[in-house]
Amino acid sequence: CEKEASNGFNTAAFWIWNCLSPPSHIKREAEILGLNVLKAEKQGKDVYMKVDWDRGSKRQREDDQQEPVCKRQKGASAIAQHQDVAFTERLTQLSSATKPDLERYMADVKKKCEKEASNGFNTAAFWIWNCLSPPSHIKREAEILGLNVLKAEKQGKDVYMKVDWDRGSKRQREDDQQEPVCKRQKGASAIAQHQDVAFTERLTQLSSATKPDLERYMADVKKKCEKEASN
Repeated sequence: CEKEASNGFNTAAFWIWNCLSPPSHIKREAEILGLNVLKAEKQGKDVYMKVDWDRGSKRQREDDQQEPVCKRQKGASAIAQHQDVAFTERLTQLSSATKPDLERYMADVKKKCEKEASNGFNTAAFWIWNCLSPPSHIKREAEILGLNVLKAEKQGKDVYMKVDWDRGSKRQREDDQQEPVCKRQKGASAIAQHQDVAFTERLTQLSSATKPDLERYMADVKKKCEKEASN
């Protein structure tokens, strides 16, 4: 939980390996820590847990307010009165202290694009791990770099990106030519005027400089065939 909180999140999913305790015992102890247990289930020898804090505590307080006073008091005596508030407060402080680092995310985007370009490709698909920024912000920054964003979607804590350059830019120019002049000018003012042309030009140069190496490919084919034959 502390690891996820230090990354700016207020939820954690994890396994407890080789766990001899039943999930109900783990769940009870986690609730005493002040965590909101979303899932606790035994799978083989292990226990899978999913918890959150802060939001979970707020939701619990809202639920408590809707219950009769007598029922709240009875329920509180079992767990809530013993909650380790200091632990969840520390988690919340850690989560709140970590802000989206758009500069780091975009450095990752550029690095991954440059790697694919140096291999002769003009497309890249990759993950941005532990990303606190919404996909729309990453997409906007990527477009400012001159990249054509084919996909940008959040999956859990991470963002999956698929981009291209060169061909994408050519397609965009063809689409622009088919649009009315007034519409093109309005669209250009948002992103295109600020594009980092130098970055995509460098990617295109890297992609173009790398030629097919048929000799190396066939050496790999022969090596793998010989390995299988020796087995």
